[in-house]
Amino acid sequence: SIYTANMANFLISENTPTLVINDVKDVVDADKIFCGWRGTAAYLHFKDNYPNAKIIGKESTGECIKSIKKGESDILVTPVSTWDKIKGQRQYNENCNLEWVGRTLISLTAGFPIGDSEELCSSILSGALTIHMLDMKIDGTFDKLWEKYRKQMSDIDCDMTKSDESDSSFEEDV
Repeated sequence: SIYTANMANFLISENTPTLVINDVKDVVDADKIFCGWRGTAAYLHFKDNYPNAKIIGKESTGECIKSIKKGESDILVTPVSTWDKIKGQRQYNENCNLEWVGRTLISLTAGFPIGDSEELCSSILSGALTIHMLDMKIDGTFDKLWEKYRKQMSDIDCDMTKSDESDSSFEEDV
């Protein structure tokens, strides 16, 4: 299947104004600890490609965020889709102090796990799904559905909170 999903991986940390993070090297040099969801493509890629980095594996992204809040780790390695979902969830980002730092580590593609079988005509199904998924991507339907899903999952608006903070500090300076 040709359809690809956005699986770009990012670094997420609590707001740390004293540490400037542009890439993995900055975090490794600062002797900080990464956390990743054990067994995921992002975690395995990170472990394989950054052998000098300190990384701990947890059972979920939520467990990694708890680890950061407890001071056991400093940086979360996660796909952008996960970040888009958790940044607006009070249970993970109550004070809107988690932020995306650095640059994209890797962009991976994903597809549908449909085996090719003449007997089951699975190539027809795979082809039909691919055509319709590509059409939905091209006409913006996927982006609209993702945004609707993300908003439904959110119970706080950190963008609005930060905007309110900057507006109030501006008013105080006047």
